[in-house]
Amino acid sequence: MPNTEVTPPEGLSPAEAARRLSEEGLNEIADPGRRGVGRLVLEIVSEPMIALLVALVVLYVVLGEARDAVAMGVSVLMIIGLA
Repeated sequence: MPNTEVTPPEGLSPAEAARRLSEEGLNEIADPGRRGVGRLVLEIVSEPMIALLVALVVLYVVLGEARDAVAMGVSVLMIIGLA
């Protein structure tokens, strides 16, 4: 039969906590920094669904369907603008 007795955790000793703090710094999530507009657009366009819609716009242009290409292109730009 397994031992089911629960003992409280001890945690780090003050010396170990101080050592880790000096070596690794505070336990914080790193700031990703500011992203430029170009990087944001690139991240959005690289999403699979948006990339598919952009490919569809290109296909409409190649097929000569200007009205459909413009409509789809405006939709893609609106999605990018909302993100």
